[in-house]
Amino acid sequence: MAGDGSATMGHVPDLIATIAPVQDGWLVRSPSGPEVLVDDLRFARYEIAKLTAPEGWYEAARELILIDASGEVVHDITLFLDWNNDKGKLAALADAPPEGCRWYPEGSGLHCLRPGANRWDAIAVLAAELRERHGVTVDFGYEKDEWDGEPDRIAHLLLNAVNRAGSSGVTESQLMRFITTVLGGTINVSMYPGETFISYRIP
Repeated sequence: MAGDGSATMGHVPDLIATIAPVQDGWLVRSPSGPEVLVDDLRFARYEIAKLTAPEGWYEAARELILIDASGEVVHDITLFLDWNNDKGKLAALADAPPEGCRWYPEGSGLHCLRPGANRWDAIAVLAAELRERHGVTVDFGYEKDEWDGEPDRIAHLLLNAVNRAGSSGVTESQLMRFITTVLGGTINVSMYPGETFISYRIP
């Protein structure tokens, strides 16, 4: 998984691969020729790296930039549905997943290829879309030791915090106040007739 996932087509590292969804999974192709078909998106970057950089495939996979057929950078994201989601909403999501996503029945989750300025932003936008449009919450399933220093670890912990806060009776306002306070920010409350506005400022 490439650093923070930041990339633009004006400055793409040499190590890139094209990825495209096909009927049986995802086809990953290196500019130098090798290609591989995977049925689990989580293995896409690793399988192509084994063909293109066999001596250091694991490190190469972590630095690999994936692009779609148009040349746009995409981020490979597999999210799992939180345990307390409504079954009806999950069924609806399975029938009509968000753009760029496929239902992952084995894990009750989603395999997604999503654009974004960086991996962090892509994860946040996808999680927000799932929450707002589909009424479901997600995380990365469980922490992994190899996530040290990766955006996925922080994203997983924050998603868990947001999800658990809601199910534990902690309001969004309380959660934002907690995070802002921990980071040394300021909270401003503006009162107007019939309305209250709260703003959070991080230093």
